[in-house]
Amino acid sequence: MVNLNLPLDDPKAAPDVDVAVDLSAGQLKSDARQLTLSGVRGRLNYNQRKGLSSPSLKGQLFGEPFSASIRSRNTRQGTVTSTTLSSRVDLKKIQQWTGRRCSAVCRADRRIKRRWIFVQRPVALIC
Repeated sequence: MVNLNLPLDDPKAAPDVDVAVDLSAGQLKSDARQLTLSGVRGRLNYNQRKGLSSPSLKGQLFGEPFSASIRSRNTRQGTVTSTTLSSRVDLKKIQQWTGRRCSAVCRADRRIKRRWIFVQRPVALIC
């Protein structure tokens, strides 16, 4: 679903964007974090005023199943997006991704629950 509201009476006014996508084999990628989520299933929502959200996403992280949720909230600094992700991943893959070694006490296979927070400054869309 795409909902685009274009105010025709004010050429300087930004359009209102509201998008909902049902993913069945999606891919979410962050070049900055060198992270790719593949085989993503679930509804992903984006609203220009509310930000990015999803109550439930599932897919693959480092070749292992994950479940995640995304929520956004507006602050004075901009839109803050929080992602909570839960998966079971081989520790060696996490060490390669982070570039950090783990102590000998760590097991080779760890259940991870990670929360990422991103701050996005408000952006006006130009059509």
